[in-house]
Amino acid sequence: MKNYELVKLLEGLEKVEDLETSIPVKEGYKVVCNKKIIKDHLEAFEEMKNSIIKKYADKDGEVKFDNPNRGKCVSELNELANQEVEPIEFKKIKLSAIDSLELPMKAISAMAFMIEEAE
Repeated sequence: MKNYELVKLLEGLEKVEDLETSIPVKEGYKVVCNKKIIKDHLEAFEEMKNSIIKKYADKDGEVKFDNPNRGKCVSELNELANQEVEPIEFKKIKLSAIDSLELPMKAISAMAFMIEEAE
């Protein structure tokens, strides 16, 4: 898994928390735990990302389109985003625990990485 994939997983889980649909407490707790696991792993990524931006930023703290170092900045940010992260053990939700719920496709899609089918 790469850094940018973790960012996408986090964005998805944050959207799940905003939904009006509720899921059982036990499964909801796993969603919250996985969100925390992802955030913890992304701390170093965010720190490095901010460091790269600061290195190439203009006086206003941004790397604008006309910045002569913009290409270098984008290249380094892409390299960082594509860096592999150590394997992560996510908490899993049994499909049978949520299969009776009326969950929107957005929620199912966001949680797909943590849903396992019953054996």
